[in-house]
Amino acid sequence: MRPKGKLFALLTIFAAIGLVTASGAFTTVQADRTANVEVSGDSSALIGITENESTSLANLNTDDGEATFEFGNSSHGLNQNATTSLTPIADITNNGDEDVELTISFSDLPENWGVTAVDGGNNTISETTTLTPGESIAFGLVFDIPSQSITESEGFSFTIEINADSSEA
Repeated sequence: MRPKGKLFALLTIFAAIGLVTASGAFTTVQADRTANVEVSGDSSALIGITENESTSLANLNTDDGEATFEFGNSSHGLNQNATTSLTPIADITNNGDEDVELTISFSDLPENWGVTAVDGGNNTISETTTLTPGESIAFGLVFDIPSQSITESEGFSFTIEINADSSEA
């Protein structure tokens, strides 16, 4: 065999190896990532949740890394078969340097309860509220509780999720 033939045979072998190897490569790679972020009542966080100074309606507790509101059974507590307005209970502040779109949602509510997020003037906080850098909104809750849904001795809990997104603001 001449040197040109050897070179052609060698190139043919490498081409065949390349085709076999290339056909076994991934054509699609998919990776799912999730992240959970909790924001507590920290005035240096990008979104701060702090107890409203003008309220005695609820105590804000951030000891366990989450902001929890504790309502007592005094005159500031919740009433059955009534609509109870607790406002304001906290301030939500945009401590970042970009506008954020704020959304508030509820989950794990006791059966038949209605809860609405309101601002300090008892106006419903719309599905998406934009906060500019440094801006705060007074946050309160209006509960609509049917009769016989809670007893004085039992407790209850539910989740308030506050999301702030700067990518769409």
